[in-house]
Amino acid sequence: MRFRTGPTCFLIPLAIDTCGGLTSIAAPLVLKSHYGLLDSQIGLILGTGTILYVVTCFFGGRLADRAGYETIIKVGLAILTLNALSFLLWGPLPYYIVCTIFFPFGHAFFWPAFQAWIGRDVDRLEMARRIGIFSVGWSLGLSAVGPFVAGWTLEIDRNLPFILATILPFAVLIVFHFARPELLRHEVHATGQADEFVPQERRRAFLYAARVGIVSAVVAMAVVRTYFPLIGLDWELSTGSIGAIVTVLGLGQSGIFLLLTLTQRWHYRLAYLLSAQVLGAMGLIFFSSLGYFLVGTGGEADATIGVLLAVPALFCAGIMSGVCYFSSAFYALFGEESKGKNSGIHESLIGVGYGIAQYGGGAAVRYIHKLSPYFLCGLLILGFIVWQERIIRAREKPRK
Repeated sequence: MRFRTGPTCFLIPLAIDTCGGLTSIAAPLVLKSHYGLLDSQIGLILGTGTILYVVTCFFGGRLADRAGYETIIKVGLAILTLNALSFLLWGPLPYYIVCTIFFPFGHAFFWPAFQAWIGRDVDRLEMARRIGIFSVGWSLGLSAVGPFVAGWTLEIDRNLPFILATILPFAVLIVFHFARPELLRHEVHATGQADEFVPQERRRAFLYAARVGIVSAVVAMAVVRTYFPLIGLDWELSTGSIGAIVTVLGLGQSGIFLLLTLTQRWHYRLAYLLSAQVLGAMGLIFFSSLGYFLVGTGGEADATIGVLLAVPALFCAGIMSGVCYFSSAFYALFGEESKGKNSGIHESLIGVGYGIAQYGGGAAVRYIHKLSPYFLCGLLILGFIVWQERIIRAREKPRK
């Protein structure tokens, strides 16, 4: 059945990453508030799940190219539904830890296949449009709607976020299985279209640089999403307030996705990619530095100062992650034949960024300070900026 492109590219990512946002906020909060785990222990659990995601994405994208994008999409949705349902059984701590570790498994099948599906047989302008709409959808779901609803529903009942997280992927699975959606194809040979506009050497240079950029951006996003809710509990904020504050990250992402969809001026221009990362790095460094001296991990009296420092930092991190994600997804799909493979690499690098944030952030929280992950993340981003600039210059240098 032919589906309208815009609503399909928006609503499906919104639903699936709302599911992801619900679980990724609710599960750590439950592990800390109900089971009493430390922030560093929670980071270790989430990092282990991320390793599973990285490995599965790497092979899942290649499998999608062979088995068919629609087939692997349905496999991912089925796994997501079953895993979200398993949280409702509320077993002992080891059982809950296993559920948390395996939740990214379904996403690792779904996202590479879905991105390849929407990027099949389209030209450059349509590719950018679809990635933009898709990115707004997942950003609102993962970093805005999901966290907000998770915080609010946890105050009502601890099972409610996981009930919603079960319904959403199951509903999308029903659509794919029975309606068999199809998008309009432009019947354009992707590689030929790309060669007409941009030389292959330049395309590959920006693809490799954007892959470094997506790691740095995801480290920032993961640090915020993993550790800010936990420190929010130390500041004696309600779960509803924590979810609302994390929403600022999603608003920054979604806003920049919309802007990038409306213009092509950022295509293959290094200044856009690097400037956004400088902004994100500075926001995180200032939040960590000022927060350490003005707030620490104090209680309710210091929460207002902490929130005032956190909101602009989260917004800057959202802008950075939006630019880097859009760039990585666009360069991975435009002009490339093996779209499932490249989407899988793109999603694997997202997992690498989460792993660095969760393992490294957990160690930093344990051995330095609860605000140190943000400072270290900012320094890492600045180092990655230098790396990306060198990649571009080296690959674009004329060969003798």
